Amino acid sequence: MNDELRRLNEDLRVHQEELENQNRELREIQAQLEASRDRYADLYDFAPVGYVNFDGRGRVRDINLTGAALLGVVRSRLVGMMFHSLVDAGDRPAFLRHIHRCKSGTGKTATGIRLAPATGKPIDVELQSVPFRGDGGETLYRTAIIDVTERKRAEEMLRSSEELFHQLFEQNEEPLFLFRSGTCDVVDVNPAAERLYGHSRENLLRDGIRLFVPEEERQGFALAIASIRPGSALSLALAEHLRREGGRVTVSIRGMSVRLAGGHVSYLSIRDITARVRMEEEAKIQHAQLIQANRMAALGTIVSGVAHEVNNPNNLIMFNAPMVLSAWEDVRPVLEAHFRERGDFPLLGFTYSEMREVVPRLAAGISDASARIKAIVANLKDFARQDKSRRHVPLQVNELVRAAVHILYHEIIKATHRFEMQFAEGLPPVTGSAQELQQVVVNLLNNALQALPSGGCGLKVTTRRNPDTGDVEVEVADEGTGMSPEVLSRITEPFFSTHLDSGGLGLGLSISRTILKEHGGSLSFESEVGKGTRAFVRLPAAKSAGE
Repeated sequence: MNDELRRLNEDLRVHQEELENQNRELREIQAQLEASRDRYADLYDFAPVGYVNFDGRGRVRDINLTGAALLGVVRSRLVGMMFHSLVDAGDRPAFLRHIHRCKSGTGKTATGIRLAPATGKPIDVELQSVPFRGDGGETLYRTAIIDVTERKRAEEMLRSSEELFHQLFEQNEEPLFLFRSGTCDVVDVNPAAERLYGHSRENLLRDGIRLFVPEEERQGFALAIASIRPGSALSLALAEHLRREGGRVTVSIRGMSVRLAGGHVSYLSIRDITARVRMEEEAKIQHAQLIQANRMAALGTIVSGVAHEVNNPNNLIMFNAPMVLSAWEDVRPVLEAHFRERGDFPLLGFTYSEMREVVPRLAAGISDASARIKAIVANLKDFARQDKSRRHVPLQVNELVRAAVHILYHEIIKATHRFEMQFAEGLPPVTGSAQELQQVVVNLLNNALQALPSGGCGLKVTTRRNPDTGDVEVEVADEGTGMSPEVLSRITEPFFSTHLDSGGLGLGLSISRTILKEHGGSLSFESEVGKGTRAFVRLPAAKSAGE
């Protein structure tokens, strides 16, 4: 009996310990649940967005502290209120439609509305609602209230900024382009771009850069535009673009990436610098003319000195040569009598019979050569003399060309065995500065001589009158090496020369073009590699007294 009682007592003790352990575990679980509920409550109440639960009529069943603070009402007062009473009057229909969509759908429903909180300052929010079952089985809607006021304000500022950008874009006097980022696809152009290139906005949007970028530069330009990225700009100091009517325009280009509502685009600003480049070109020409003027002044001083030194002995030759011939004529009867009486005899290493015909020719040749020396020196002095007055007088082109040929005669006979001049008769005079126009012909002849690879290649100078325009023309045609189209397009640029290594300055043709332009004329060229070059000078004929 006692043993049985002891067993029962032991069983009761064991059961009691088990119950105590179970009670301890239940208390621990309850504490954990309470802690978890507190954590959930904290997360719910202090979430960064507001949370509200409302029923199918829109009555608030529960709301967290963030939501209450957003609405400016104590949470206890919000519970049981109709949520639409907190919505701005203008957006209440939108909220009711939101409730209707919540009840008819099973997923998340989102709507943007404006709330009218107790603080009186409206706020823009986005409602995101999902259905769930309440404790009583009723369908409720847990809704996140996301304050998007700042986002709306930022979007409005961006929209205003874009409107301002668009106004500035349209009204800017500089041509502007927008390209899709990473491509050369035109998104938009302003009216200034239409005016510059002569194409409509529709055509520019459709056909893009192929309308105004030369074909040989198109690929490089497209790659440059496509390479524009945020933080990576584009800068082209000088580019040649095409206009619809066929002309060319010189531009400078700046590009950058800008952000618009639809994303980044490449923004190109194009400045027409044609006039500036032309002014710079004219300044270069003026500078070249100053350099050439200084060279000519120095040459004039040298030539004057040389002419003086040459003229003195040449004058002696010119004076003495006729005297030698006269003395020969005086002594010749005596020599003839001696020849008849005694026969031939030696004279200056030759026989008298040979010398009696040669001596007169030698003396005459000395006189002619001396006269030619005098003429050459005179031409050099006239060519190098500074024409300070720059008087424009009637001039005969044939005489100008002859004078230039005389100056370069020695160079011509060294360079070619086939030199030809063909002068038209009866040419009308031209009006201008003899020195300047002679300088043009000298420059063209010099260039032609430098292009001749051998003495067998010909050089021809022709003068004529153009039957259509009445202009007087001079053509200098050589059978030299010729020029490529690239070189031909640049030969009148100041300081451009294919003979820089041999001392050329690249000024002659530039100055010649300017001189002819000042005389109302023009200078043009035709050339083919391996076949030669033709230079054409055109000058207006001088008006007659009756015109």
